[in-house]
Parts: sequence; C-alpha cells; structure tokens
Amino acid sequence: MLGQVVARTHPALLAALEAAGLIEPVPADELPPPEAFATSVLLTGLTVEDAVRRLAEDLRLSQALPDLTASTSLVDWLISAMGAPSRYMRSRLTLLLDALDEAQQPLAMAGLIVRLAALPWVRVVVGTRSSLHAVPDGPVPADTELLNALRADGLDSDVLLVERDDAAVGRYVSRRLTAALGSGQEPLIAALTFGVQVREQEFLFARLAVHELLARPGALRGAPDGGLARLLAGNHRTLFAAAVDRLTAANPGHRALLAALALGLGRGLPLRDQVWLTVASALGPWAPTAEDLSALLDEAAPYLMLDSEAGQTVYRLAHRTFQEYLLTELAPAQVETAHARIVDALIELAGSGNPYVTRRLSAHAIRGGATAIQRLGDRPDVIDRLDPHAVAFDILRADMDPAERPATLIGVLTARRQLIGCAAGDRAGIRRLAMARHAGITVFAAEAGDTAADWAVNWAYLAPVTPHVILADSPGRIAALVGVRIDDGRALVAAAGWGSAILLWDSASGEPLDPLTGHRGVVAQLATLPTGADDALLVSAGADRTIRLWDPAGRRPARELPGVPGRGLLSALATAAPPGKEPIVASADVENDEAKVWLWHAGTETRTLIATELDTLITALTVTATRDGRTLVAGAADNATIQVWERGKDGEILRLEIGETGRVLALTPVHLNGADPLLAAGGEDASIRLWDPITGQRVGRPFMGHDGPVTALTVLPGPDGRTLLASAGEDNTIRLRDIATGRPHGAPLTGHTQPITALAVVTAPNGTSLLVSGGHDATVRLWDVAAAKATPRTRVRHTGRIADLAVVHAAGCALLATAGDDGTIRLTRCDTGEPYGEPLTGHTGPVTALTTVAGTRGDLLVSAGDDGTIRAWDPVTGQPEGQPILGLPGSVRRLITVPDPAGFLVAGAGDAGVGLWDLRSGRPVAAPWPYRTVPVDDLAITVGLDEQPLLALALRRGVVELWDLRAACPAGTPLAGQPGGGTALIALTGPDGDSQLMTADMGGALQRWDPVTGDPAAPPIAAHLGGALSLAVVPGADSAPMLATLGQDATIRLWSADDTCQQTIPLGLRMHVLCWTGHGLAVAGDDGVALVTPRILWNEEMGRR
Repeated sequence: MLGQVVARTHPALLAALEAAGLIEPVPADELPPPEAFATSVLLTGLTVEDAVRRLAEDLRLSQALPDLTASTSLVDWLISAMGAPSRYMRSRLTLLLDALDEAQQPLAMAGLIVRLAALPWVRVVVGTRSSLHAVPDGPVPADTELLNALRADGLDSDVLLVERDDAAVGRYVSRRLTAALGSGQEPLIAALTFGVQVREQEFLFARLAVHELLARPGALRGAPDGGLARLLAGNHRTLFAAAVDRLTAANPGHRALLAALALGLGRGLPLRDQVWLTVASALGPWAPTAEDLSALLDEAAPYLMLDSEAGQTVYRLAHRTFQEYLLTELAPAQVETAHARIVDALIELAGSGNPYVTRRLSAHAIRGGATAIQRLGDRPDVIDRLDPHAVAFDILRADMDPAERPATLIGVLTARRQLIGCAAGDRAGIRRLAMARHAGITVFAAEAGDTAADWAVNWAYLAPVTPHVILADSPGRIAALVGVRIDDGRALVAAAGWGSAILLWDSASGEPLDPLTGHRGVVAQLATLPTGADDALLVSAGADRTIRLWDPAGRRPARELPGVPGRGLLSALATAAPPGKEPIVASADVENDEAKVWLWHAGTETRTLIATELDTLITALTVTATRDGRTLVAGAADNATIQVWERGKDGEILRLEIGETGRVLALTPVHLNGADPLLAAGGEDASIRLWDPITGQRVGRPFMGHDGPVTALTVLPGPDGRTLLASAGEDNTIRLRDIATGRPHGAPLTGHTQPITALAVVTAPNGTSLLVSGGHDATVRLWDVAAAKATPRTRVRHTGRIADLAVVHAAGCALLATAGDDGTIRLTRCDTGEPYGEPLTGHTGPVTALTTVAGTRGDLLVSAGDDGTIRAWDPVTGQPEGQPILGLPGSVRRLITVPDPAGFLVAGAGDAGVGLWDLRSGRPVAAPWPYRTVPVDDLAITVGLDEQPLLALALRRGVVELWDLRAACPAGTPLAGQPGGGTALIALTGPDGDSQLMTADMGGALQRWDPVTGDPAAPPIAAHLGGALSLAVVPGADSAPMLATLGQDATIRLWSADDTCQQTIPLGLRMHVLCWTGHGLAVAGDDGVALVTPRILWNEEMGRR
C-alpha cells in the first residue's frame, strides 16, 4: 500500500505504471502533492547503520558522514546533522519508512524512528505489522510490541489499521489478468478473480496467484480445471510450493538455486564471484549454470528480493515463510550436511575475498556440525582471510565441546580484538601466538598461507589463558555489569562505572548498541528488573542520586523513580520479581553517617523505608524469596555483618556476624533443589561462605582458592545441569565451583590483567550460559564456562616470568636458554622448539640474567640470580662448572661476556653497581664499581679511540658512562642523559662501518651515539609507544645488519642502518627481552617465550621461503 502512495507522489513513475496496466488511473483530486516525501526507505533486511547511511544519502548529508562503525554514534550524528528545517527548504520534513517488521533488529530500528520523530520539524510515516510474531495468513498475535515501541511518551502518533479489502484485491487480479490475456477471456478472468477473492487472503496471496496463473498459459486456454482450483485453494505457502514444483520441472537446477537461498545467511547470496552458483552447486545433484540462474531471476521474480549487503547486490527469498517451506523438506541432519557441503565449496572461494565468504563461511561451518568446523579449522590459510569478528562470535556460540574446537579457530576467537584492523600479513602470526596461549600448541609447522605472511611463529611456550572473547574495551574501570534479555530474543550486556553513560552490546554478535544516557554523574550500580518471560528493564543508580529504569532496546525513554531523599551516596542496588508479586527495587544510601534501605515498587513507583538509622555503610544488597512467599532483603555492611530484613515488617529480623574475617564485598542468593535460598558472601579474607538467611547459621565449610579479596559473585547453570557459583577477585581470576559439592569446576579463568569487580550471566543463542566479567583493566570479557572443564593442553617452560635470554651452541645445535622467576634455567632447541635436557637448578631464587662464554670444551652458560650468586653451566650435561661465585649484593639484572684472550671474563650489573669476574678462579677481577645510588640497567662492549674495548653502562637516570676495562675507571665524557630514563643499550656498527652505541629510553626513543666523541651520531628515533625495553642486532637479508627493538607497546620493530623502520610485528604480549638466535628472534617476558621469524629475515637456514 505504501508503495502505491510513494508512486503517486512521483508523476513520471505514476504515468509509466498506468501505461503498463499495473495500477488503475488515479483521479487528480486523489493525488498527493508531488515529491511529498523527503525520502522513502524500505527497511527490509536493513540494520540501523544501513538505515542511517541511506537516510544520510537521500537527505544529501552523506558527504559529512563520519567514519563511524557503531550504530550508536551514527544515530547521534544523524540527529545532530539534520539541523533546522531551513536546511531542507520546507517547514516540515516527511520521511516514509516501510517494512519495519522486516528490518534486522526491528526494535532497535524503532528506537531510531522515535528519535527522528521527536525532532519538531520531522514527521515519519511508518509501515509495519504490530508484532514481531505476525505472519501472513496467520492468527493475529496478542502482543503489539512493535507498535508499543513506536509510542514514545511525548510524541503525537496516529495509528491507521489497514484491513484486507477484497474488492481492491479483485480489481488488482482482474486488471492483471486482462492485461495479460486480452479481450475475449472475460468469463475466465471473472472465474479466476472470484477464485482468488473467495480465499479472503492478504494481498501477497493475490500477487503470487496471478503470477502462477500466468505461468501456466496452457491451463488458461480453456475453462478452469481441477488443477487451477487446487492452485487457488491454499495460501501463499502452497503457491510457493507449486512454483517450486513448476520451476523444478522446467529446470532441475532451479530447485538447487532456491535451496541455496533458503540456506543462505545474512541478507542474501551475491551473484558476484559466483557465490550463489557455488552454493547451489554444492547442494547437488544438479550443478546449475549461469544461464539457469538468469532464467530463474525472470521466472521466479515474485518470490525473490533484490537487496544489498557489504557493498554488493544480493538475492534472497521474498518472504521468510518461503525459506521455511524449503527447509522443512529437509531433516535436521540433512540441513547440517548441506551446510557442511557449502563450507567445502566456499573454502575454495576464499581467495576471492568476497564479503559473503569472509563474513558467513564460519557461520555455515557451525551449522554444518563438528565435521564442518574441523574442515574449516584445518585451513588456516582460509581462516586468516575471514572476518575475525564473525569467526569469533560464531565459534563462541557453536554447539560443540570447547575441548574439541580446532586450535586455529580458538586462536581467532581469543585474538579477535587484535586481529580486527591488523594488516593481512600479521594475521597468521597473531593467530599462532593465540593458539599457543589458549590452545596449548607449541611448535608450528609451515602452513599454506605462510607465503602471504609478513612473519611467522616457529614455536612458543606461553602462560596459559582460558579461551574467551574480549567483548569490548570500555572508557574506564568497570564497576557494574548485568545481562538483560529483551523480547526480540537478544541477550544484551550492560556495563557502567567510569562515567554517566551505560554501554550496551549484543552478546551474540558483539555489536555495540546505543548507550543509555541521562545520569548526571558516574553510574556505579546496575540491575535488571523482569517485566515478562522474555523481557526486562535495566535499573541504574548513579552519583546524581537518581534511580532510573531503562528500556534496553531503546524503545521508550527512561523513567526516574521519584523522591530519592537526601544528598548522600547511593551505595547498593538490587531487584527482584517475587512470584505473584509486584517487581521491586531495593536501594541503600548513606548521608551524615546514617544508612537507610528502601524498597521501591516498580509499577506504582512508591517506596517503603525498611531500614533506617543504620550506623554502617551497606556495600551490597540482594533480594530473594522464600518457599512460603516471604521476600527477604539482605545487605552486606561495612562493619563485617550481613543484615536481613523482610518485606512488610519493620526493622531488622536477622544479623549475621561475619567476625574477624573482614568485610563482605560481594553477596548473591543461591537456590538449590527447590530449598529456601542461601546467601553466598565473598569477603576480604579471600573466602566465600554460605549462610542461611532464615536461621542465621553458616552452611558448610568456606570456599577458598582466591589469592586476595573476593569482589564479585554470581550464580549460573553449569554445562551438566549443576548450579555453579562464579567468584572473581583482586587476584585477576574467576573461579567456578559446584555449589552442591563445594568442588572447583575446572581451572580458574585467567586473562584479566587487573582486579575483577563485576560478573554477570547471559544466555547464548544455543542455550548455553556465558559468563561476563569486567574490572579495572577496562575490558568486558565473555567466557564459555564449559571451557574451564576442557583438558589443559598448554605446555610452559617456566611457571613464572622469564627474566633473560641467551643462545648457547652445544650438541651441534643452537639452544635458547631462558632464566625464570621459578629459579630454573631451561634449554630449548632453536630450530625445532623442543625442550633440551632437564632444567638447570641451583639458584635459590629467581634467575635474573644470562650470558655465554667460550669454554675449553665448548660454550658455557653463565647465570646470575637474586640469591647473589653467579654460576657457570655445561649445557650438554646440565651440570654446574665450578663453584658458585659470590656476585653483587642484591639482584644482577644484566650479564655480559668481556673480551679476553682466555674468554672467561663476565661483567654483571644491578642495583649495587657493576662487577667483573674471572670464571676460572671464581674471583672478581677488580672491586665492584660503585653505583649504589643509581642502578645500572644494561651493559654493552664497544671500542674507544685506540680500539681498546670499553664497557658501556646504562644508568637508570638515563646517562651512559664508558669505562676502561683495564683501569676500571671512566673513559671519556658520559653520553648525555635520555629524557625518559635509560632502559636498554647495545653496540652496533654504523652505516659507515664505525662503532656506535644505541640507547633506548622509557619514552620509546632510540638514540645513536659515537662512543669516541660522546656525541649523538644521528637524530633520535620515536620507536615505540611506551618504553623501548630490549635491543638486538640481527643479520638482514642482504647481509647488512639491522636493529630489532622490543617495546612496551607489545611490538617488535626492525630498523635498517639509516634508522628506517622496515617492519613492525604486533605481538600483543607482555614481553621485555629479545635476542637473535640464528633461527629467528626470541622474545620472552611475563607471558612466556616465543621464536618469531620476520619475512625480511627469512633464509634457507631457517627453513622458510
């Protein structure tokens, strides 16, 4: 109907349609004004972002359209950009938006429409069904959530209910048949028109019926027979079924093409790169041709819809019931097999880069079952071409045991944030590092995609982290998280704590939604308030002392609970919907050292004071119901008590004395086997205790495990049906426990880098529960709790931080030595990544520094530790060489081999200065050079004016001093201080072959120096964001040496002799030391150790192309 309206506002289009007999002539007095609509947009298949971009283009605003991806920011921009009515040279701007119910996320689209309609100079005409559940020829749903979403407070709106007009349907059918059959067929046309009218169906049925009748010219030559009667006896679904049969009889390839559309994902299948044909051919047994496809587009036009997605034209079935018909012909196992075949076919198209393949291949894989997922997992060269965001969230919701997920896909799942936006040549390396950390893969064979990679990971031993997805980075620390389900089926995550806005994400897709704004201060408390079986409101409390109720889908503006008293702090918030009772909101506040607890009745917005004159701050609240219908409110107090109140009674009914264990920081109700609820309380003493809020008795033993205060608790269903208690703490971990047995459920969930302060639960599309966490590291993370039970596969070389690296040659190969905080030294073959021998043990504390010296029977490894000793080792036997040497007081952070004819001198530096020792005698060569007030961070050997070796010392204050090794005294003028303080030092050869020093500082700058003159040899280089931590000289592909730098920004950079950056490797790991091994660059630090080979350094010895 709205299409007719739009056509009548375009005189040229109207004339063409009348000439073709497609519409009746329109009397002049019934014509609307020409160009009455500023724009008309069919919302079918559009996202909010698509709609904003379309409106911006039609309203001539697209040139100013910012490069934004979040629909939130785009909507804000559009509302602002529409400006005053004078911009459009009219007093009122009328927009026509049709098919709201067929948009992607119709409720979110309704939120955009409401904001547009709220502009005083904008009028919006919207075409929609009243409910998301309405279908043609189906019963009228009782709910009208789409109409409700458009009825915002303060907006004038008129609703015109368009009912079926059988007379208009008859005129349409008669006109179309007359135009096609000509005169002389009036009886047949009348009979067929009556046959359509008598069915009393919607206009869709009439349109399809006419098409099917005209597609059977042989049957129309005589009077209507039984076949035509049967054709008109059904509904639009049976007409589609008849069309499928007709098209298949004419060309068997047509059924495969239609089935491909039914199995297609997103907004449809593109013609480009033969995607549609490829998908159809995979379904067999007929492989349709391009000619078959062209014929289908002509013969099945009413059943197809042209659309666009990701910048290309796509086709899809015109109505979802057509898709349902084709899919009901297949058993679930057949649908799974079909998607698996599609995966095999699209894998071969991955090289085309078609957006459908990059965005949808992984979704086909999860629908194709474990076999299809594994097939995709076996093609890392294809995986690295796909959209990492799509792959991550598809795999997260795959109905598959996490332990069985392919390591390649786990790599994308866990590295999603880093993979998005990275260069194509970095993807394989980033994925491999994530595979090492999250899936336990340590040694990597050559992959087919290596030829396109800019660097490769040969092997890696990284600290294990439970696979999970970083949903988003927030602007600051997260204080509150909740999961909330809305009635269109989406499960949203809401986060707050750093400012006045509440951020929202779709947990299934990871896409951000419009933030909720209105508070005038920091929002520190969030809760959800159920309003139906599949819907809830979001409740927030802020520093502005307001409590607000939000529609998280953005359909209605927030309500503010009236009359929050006082000017103190709203310290806690909780909600509940007791069975058979009105939903309630509980809040705690404090003013003038007096705390109060209130109950708000959400429907009537009235409040009841249930606790007053409390002499302690309430830090956490929870509301729960007993089996006999009582509503209990429990509050954790700052005086190490939990106080319980009952709704409808005055005063406290129970006080739980926590005692000497400290304050309770987290509180949540626990329901087990239909019994009365228990309270789980997490405290400062790292324990979790269960309490009976009715009797006041402690239940069972405390749950232990955290290495610090427990800051957040929540309850969720486990993968095997058991109830799990999730706890988070200041030790940066999340721990899961079976409440019934008290036993841990799998390993701790690790990944957060700072204390965790909030937990929530959302339900994934496959029905599994996902845990959401947030904290001081400003990240929101999603966890599949089943992953905690997956068999640990990660191998590590050390149980803590790695402090230093050295390469030692022994047993005919190069070995990488790693010094660990766990007091061990471990050897790994550089070429294969396999461990060599047993750990070298002897230090009684962390091993802090390594170097090598040439011994009489081969290289020796030299180590220093926090125990104040320096030790020499035979790397072949793993045995000590000689006795430990007493080194410097305190930690030695750096060891270096000093040039000596016998090769047995080493120098060490640390907080207590610098020392020089002879390994043969075990004695110092000279008294330690004192730098007790300025620690020495690094050492290097260079040459002075007379070509004699000099020892360069990088002092913590940024000054580099040169010392004459023979005289143990300063040589020349100190090199000027680094503005950021020195961190690393290395000797290298300058472009002219002269000896130079390169220094790095905490500001990320590099500086070349002439050690003879003490002057800078080149301008400084801004190398890293944050400190440049470690330097190494590496051989370039043309034999010219290059400089490798490792920075606090988690990158390695390679520099040519003219200080030009030739390559950047985004590690994304906490590493602080690197060295050249002959097989690649080894890097190590807090996250473990890895060997990477940049493409520009690949050579035959490394086994790389």
